[in-house]
Amino acid sequence: MMDRRLFLKLLLASFFAPKLALAEQRYGTVLVGGMKKNISSENYFVLFDLDQKKLTKIPVDFKIHEVILNPYDRNKVSCVGQWLNEFYEIDLINKKISNTYKISSPDEKFVGHGVYTPEGNILATVAQYSKNRGSEAGLGKIYCLNKDLKKWGEFPSFGLEPHDVKLFGKDLIVFNASIFNGQRNYSKIDSCISVIDWQNQKLVKQINLENKSYSLAHFFAKSSEEIFGVGGRAKTDNQLAPLILKIKESKVIPDLEPIDGNSPILSIQVDRNFKILAATVPGEQKIYFWDLNTGKNIKNIFLKTSVTGLSVTLNNKFFVANGNGGLHLIDIKKLIISETIPSREISFEGAHSKII
Repeated sequence: MMDRRLFLKLLLASFFAPKLALAEQRYGTVLVGGMKKNISSENYFVLFDLDQKKLTKIPVDFKIHEVILNPYDRNKVSCVGQWLNEFYEIDLINKKISNTYKISSPDEKFVGHGVYTPEGNILATVAQYSKNRGSEAGLGKIYCLNKDLKKWGEFPSFGLEPHDVKLFGKDLIVFNASIFNGQRNYSKIDSCISVIDWQNQKLVKQINLENKSYSLAHFFAKSSEEIFGVGGRAKTDNQLAPLILKIKESKVIPDLEPIDGNSPILSIQVDRNFKILAATVPGEQKIYFWDLNTGKNIKNIFLKTSVTGLSVTLNNKFFVANGNGGLHLIDIKKLIISETIPSREISFEGAHSKII
């Protein structure tokens, strides 16, 4: 006769197995900024359910640069534009804007990114410009917004044009890109990485790039001591080439094979097993891939349309690249396009996407 405890275990396993199998197969929903095709002034926050192939769009007043996931309320996300003065909270259940923050100073702009703290606050990158600085990069700030999107403080980013940010414990990592909106001369870039104790608003350390022609804007971090940064390097005074660097224990190390080209890298993503790194170069309509074990550039995919953001499906089977040609599902094992989901109505041109 079967042991009663074993019987109960088998019964529970049979009950949960279909649900677990379903979860392992689920792709998820892409969250990204979009716009109506051929009408750049008509912008949307877009949700695309990859499993049901269902598109939902919420009208917004600006072109979304990044979607910021809210770990404390999964029914809400925040989104921010680039070099704009508005910050939105989106209600995913009711499919509408639930709150807004607007910078009051005409000399300050959100640069495009933010992150939630354990207390539910938002830390967002801001650049401050002044008339006497002329056409120079803005002084970096971090705005502190509470759960209700009320500003309660600010502190310096310790660099120019702070862009991407991520939080590891009390350490806020800030990539100060030093490149501003409308810049045309790249001969003087002063990009750096700041590690800030955000609670005490003090600089812990600053990683200065020895090569002054480098500008790092976006990054993926395994920890505060292992960072993969992307951006551009000055090829000429008015042209940027793609740049990817690995920073480990505050030092730039040549672990990743460099690539050549005539446009900077925009978005970076790593698969959920931390084996493959992918990056987009919109100006060349390309996606590049690196093996993180060897550092080799192992594959490049050329698309006939622009590609901007990257995300990873929940089941870790596909990278999802978004752009004006739709959504491209790239098989992570084979690194080939498995499926393209076109959109006649919306262009998925947000620079950075997320999947939930």
